[in-house]
Amino acid sequence: MNKNLKEFLPLGSVVLLAGGEEKLMIIGHKQIEIETKREFDYSAVLFPDGYKDALALYHFNREEIVYIFQMGFFDN
Repeated sequence: MNKNLKEFLPLGSVVLLAGGEEKLMIIGHKQIEIETKREFDYSAVLFPDGYKDALALYHFNREEIVYIFQMGFFDN
């Protein structure tokens, strides 16, 4: 599935990452991690917990997504 993701998933999408056990909700695209200066496809927060602070953000790339629980909102 992850090889087929050519465009970004919409914000609000809920996903599972390879090796992960927690659902994550995407809240940002093309994010740079402050400590490492590395660029990632997505930033996310635990679902359904939501945003708590910047230290609780998860950064990952599209190839790490193994399952999409829910697609976020698409706007034409």
